[in-house]
Amino acid sequence: MIRTFQTPGVVMALLAGCGLTGFGAVPRSVNARCEAVSIAQQPPALSGEQDVTASGQSGHPQIPFPQLGDELVAKVEGNFYDAPRAKTWSAAHRGYAEHITDAEIFAQRTSLVLEGLHSSHTGYYRPTELNYVGLMSIFESMLKPAGVWYDSIGVDLAQRQEGYFVRAVFAGSPAANAGLRRGDLLLSADGKRFAPITSFQNRQDQPVTLQVQRQPHSPPFTVTVTPRHVKPQDEWLEAQKAGTRIIMRSNRRIGYIPIFSGAGEQYQEAVQDAIAEPLHEADALILDFRNGFGGLNPDFVSLFDPAVPVLTLRDRTGKSIVLDRHWRKPLYVLINNGSHSGKEVVAFALQKHHRAILVGEKTGGAVLGGRPFLLSDGSLLYLAVTNGEVDGQRLEGNGVKPDREVADVLPFAQGEDRQLEAALQMAAGKR
Repeated sequence: MIRTFQTPGVVMALLAGCGLTGFGAVPRSVNARCEAVSIAQQPPALSGEQDVTASGQSGHPQIPFPQLGDELVAKVEGNFYDAPRAKTWSAAHRGYAEHITDAEIFAQRTSLVLEGLHSSHTGYYRPTELNYVGLMSIFESMLKPAGVWYDSIGVDLAQRQEGYFVRAVFAGSPAANAGLRRGDLLLSADGKRFAPITSFQNRQDQPVTLQVQRQPHSPPFTVTVTPRHVKPQDEWLEAQKAGTRIIMRSNRRIGYIPIFSGAGEQYQEAVQDAIAEPLHEADALILDFRNGFGGLNPDFVSLFDPAVPVLTLRDRTGKSIVLDRHWRKPLYVLINNGSHSGKEVVAFALQKHHRAILVGEKTGGAVLGGRPFLLSDGSLLYLAVTNGEVDGQRLEGNGVKPDREVADVLPFAQGEDRQLEAALQMAAGKR
């Protein structure tokens, strides 16, 4: 049995912080290790004509960094899920920002000291960082901003030594329309070195020229793309719906559903709708849990429970209606080290009960309950506030291993996806 462990204001296993200003979950608060980002700009004004700036959110006072650091330490001491560890950590780091006067140094130092908690779902974010936008969007009902929007071309990125590679192109996005592919290296934007935030800042509905390298020894070429102004949660749902499709392999119809985020009922409802139609006639189904956010509720597993009855209704004319929004055929789930939290819980359960075959790489091992805290200057502390186990097993720090391990090769992939292709071959009966 899967148990959910939610408390008011806490979303179990939602996502882990990524202090490199990008959407995507990482298993620790170690910002230097973060690789998952999405293209977008800083968030728009949260109310009225306020601006969000590097020094803080308008409407909030300018707080000296030593005072802000002490506020953050107090939040950790009073709320971190492991009270003894929180007490020891707080004693060691009280006054850590005493001599800091620069915002960048404060952010770097804060991220560094938070590493000492050795916990997922823990990080520090400023209004100009994309994870700030994501957290504000996901916890909108709790934090109550006036609205969370951002400019985006709909691309998930991974940072490597060479720069930023396209890891996923959201279906129906400006990036998809412009022809960007998985594995493309983004070199520059309008002649300036590419940066996930500043390259698109204040460029809504305006063309941006990207310099792109598709093969390691080939010259770069240019692509023009136009960012759009969108709510993050709307973009993630749109990408899931638009990316849901039938893929043919060896005369078999294989359904595919990409789930970038599960942090909301709408994502599970979209899966149910897809199972009922248009994937009802598919022979097998692939769920893509790689990267992005967690957030899937444990009862997501019930969508794939064959014990749920099929109800057939007939009227007086003999016309029948079959009510069945559950998947009963072969199921495959793509996972990697960017699969976190609720996605890990669901993958664990589907594997344990022999309902799905997991393909890819071990998940990130980030399964705690996180809660955001708005600090006095408008910046955000995301903190692990609940511990937990799944059927008595601790996934935090351990993760879930795939049934079939397939290594990913991202740089210069030219649109290819080895893990997806492996799952397609398995679903087609070619082991």
